[in-house]
Amino acid sequence: MLGEWAEHFHGTHVRAGKVRDQLFHRHESPERGFFRVSGTVEELAERCAYWFENLLSRPVVRAEWPLEGGVQAIRWGFAGIAEVLATSGPVPADGSPPSLRLPVRH
Repeated sequence: MLGEWAEHFHGTHVRAGKVRDQLFHRHESPERGFFRVSGTVEELAERCAYWFENLLSRPVVRAEWPLEGGVQAIRWGFAGIAEVLATSGPVPADGSPPSLRLPVRH
């Protein structure tokens, strides 16, 4: 899984964003795509559908770093922004660039 997002409906407003834990609490910062909107049920549904469509249409990139023993560290993220969606293995903390960047979704 590369990421989880949630919308929480509260009658006349919605709060939505990237999930930060197993209880579906959201990261509540604009940098993480958090948004809050008020309106009628129809307006909320339309705004949330637009938000999800915009989120899910972003290009995704897979970055790879070779490690000892033939293992690779892998990080998936949205292209053009620094948001990490998921990692596998110990991605180098020294800021070294990946040896390979592959577009996963355009």
